[in-house]
Amino acid sequence: MKRLLPIMFLALGLAALPPISLAAERTTPQGSVSEPSGTAPQPRAEHAVTVRGKLVKFDERLYTVETGPGTQTEMRVNKLTKFDGDYKGIQGDWIEANVSQDGSILSLKKSSPGYTVEGDLLKMEGDLIVVKDVSGKEVRLKKGGDIVGSHKVGERIRAEYTPDGKVLSIKPAKQMGGAGAAGP
Repeated sequence: MKRLLPIMFLALGLAALPPISLAAERTTPQGSVSEPSGTAPQPRAEHAVTVRGKLVKFDERLYTVETGPGTQTEMRVNKLTKFDGDYKGIQGDWIEANVSQDGSILSLKKSSPGYTVEGDLLKMEGDLIVVKDVSGKEVRLKKGGDIVGSHKVGERIRAEYTPDGKVLSIKPAKQMGGAGAAGP
């Protein structure tokens, strides 16, 4: 028994120590480096998109934004989120957020009224633009604003527009590959 006592104290002492992680950094399929186990991977800015819309609700970490009439998306803030000044959002405000592929908000600021839609260009005739969003909903818009480049039917685009449907800008959509993209 006298020989077991020191071994038992050693075992109890080791059990009280915090676990030591021997995990190394590893690369994810998207090419980003993840942190050692126990910490979350950090979002990468080069895979981010800009989302505009009306802030419907938020709590400490989760923001729900109306990105188009009847279309909402959820985004998360984290320790790295940069807020414009001390602005963290007020329900009903129009906001613009730079959002990573995993739905993390990289930056957030107040914006003028406007929505964002990403989808396939179905029609572009005269002043009419029709976009089919990722949920299959058709969004009808009126030309105006900044239309970057020439766009063809079937092309994937990202459009920002006012609540009354007037286009603020149209650009080719960034190809983000995989699920989890912040979309309409």
